[in-house]
Amino acid sequence: MMNSIIDLLKNKFEIEIGVYGRKTGRLIVLPVWFVLKNNELFLLPVYGSKTNWYRNLKINPKIMLKVNDFKKEYIAKLLEDKKDVEQVIEMFKEKYGEREIKKWYSGFDTAVKISL
Repeated sequence: MMNSIIDLLKNKFEIEIGVYGRKTGRLIVLPVWFVLKNNELFLLPVYGSKTNWYRNLKINPKIMLKVNDFKKEYIAKLLEDKKDVEQVIEMFKEKYGEREIKKWYSGFDTAVKISL
């Protein structure tokens, strides 16, 4: 099972995540960019720690990953250490291009790691 999600992620640029609303508790599903490294998936919230889905994860770290027909819940690890976050930003720039990251992202104070 572990290999299947990694194989599915290899040629993707965008996936869907589901997080639980910090006020409603309802599952909120949205598309995000990601980077896969070894057996870990990294997310970079567009507005950093001000991003709503990130704020929801701070309250409830359960996160659902959806790739094609594959759907599974994981526990997100929030990265707030400057060095860790900078490594994730570099991986995002490598995958999507520095111009795209500068164009779409404005908060660079946090990232998310999910062990698959």
